[in-house]
Amino acid sequence: MNDIFPLSERSGVNLRGEYGPPWEGPPDPQEGKATVLSEAAKEEERKAGVKDDAGDVKMGEGEIAEPTPEQKKSLLYKTFWFMQYPFSKPPALAEVDMFKAFQLSVNAILPILSEASKKERTLAGSKAGAKRKRESQDPQEIKPSFTRREQHKDYAFAKYLSSPELLELEIADTNFRRQFLFQLLILLQHLRNFTETEKAKWMESRNRSLHMDFTLADTDENWVKEVNGKVILELRLTSPEGREFEEMTRVILEREQNWIKWKNNLCPSFEVPPVPEEVEEELRAKRRQLMAPPEAWKWSHGTESLSEIWEMGYQDLYNLQSFRPVPEAPSFLQDIEGVDKRMALRKAQIERTIPRPEVPVNDEAKPLAADGKVEDSKASKPAVAASAFAAEKEKRFQKDQMIQNFEQVRA
Repeated sequence: MNDIFPLSERSGVNLRGEYGPPWEGPPDPQEGKATVLSEAAKEEERKAGVKDDAGDVKMGEGEIAEPTPEQKKSLLYKTFWFMQYPFSKPPALAEVDMFKAFQLSVNAILPILSEASKKERTLAGSKAGAKRKRESQDPQEIKPSFTRREQHKDYAFAKYLSSPELLELEIADTNFRRQFLFQLLILLQHLRNFTETEKAKWMESRNRSLHMDFTLADTDENWVKEVNGKVILELRLTSPEGREFEEMTRVILEREQNWIKWKNNLCPSFEVPPVPEEVEEELRAKRRQLMAPPEAWKWSHGTESLSEIWEMGYQDLYNLQSFRPVPEAPSFLQDIEGVDKRMALRKAQIERTIPRPEVPVNDEAKPLAADGKVEDSKASKPAVAASAFAAEKEKRFQKDQMIQNFEQVRA
């Protein structure tokens, strides 16, 4: 069908929310309701009793006797198959005392199903132990079967009969119990849509045909939630593969709930229109920008600090520990003053090595040169000036060097 009709086709979704044919098997719905209510009233009377002052129970003339095994079997049969009526026709719960009879029936049937599952698990454990013991005594090769019948033999769902003699055997069947519990979960989920809060939301919907003249009270809502949890747990405890069956049931119910919401909104189309060409071109341009290769990272070793350490030639953490701190400015000034003092001392030493010229009285007193001529005292003045200039130049060079070193350390 999916190959022929589109997914949003509304012709096969039961848009009006019509129910299938109601239950017509035994017992009659009204008879079953009356039986359940009367038996519940009798049970309350049996439990209540009449006590005297000593605390003993008094039995009057109208004493209600305990039902016989045959009566219990007949009551179980009527109660169990009566529940098929609200399963097939949920609006019937709006009838007088119908929801109360439904509650009493569920409370009576669930313990019986739980006891059957417990008995089945016990028997399965004993059979598994006997099988292991038999295989250990007589080991033989077991060939796996690949036929479809063998693979799905545990999931064959038959159409069960409603004969009174077959009910006990049907309850012992796992697939029969699973069908009943699954029906109950569907109805409980349907009832949760008719609380006062949910019905307030439904008033804004457009598909009025899905509404039902029924409101679930707060106390009944709590009962529905409690029973829903018990049914989920009971499905998980069934065998084989009860946990997988329970998870699959959850998924089906969740999808069914979404399907109902879609029908409640008159099945709006959920097909997404194609993206316009303008938007596609814009996205293509952005995609090109994202796929463009990034620029080269300016730090060769990842970060600025690691790159600096690599360039400075550090080998281990010891080099970082012996890093000299940046000196303060007064220490540089002291170094400069020390250089000035050393330069002044050097200058004084140079000046002392140069002989002072004597003032001659006449040419005879003047010193003679190597060739025998009188040496002029003015010839020694350039030498003194040159030495002073050299000392001053050295002083300036050392001072500039100290300032440059200070700037490098600060940087």
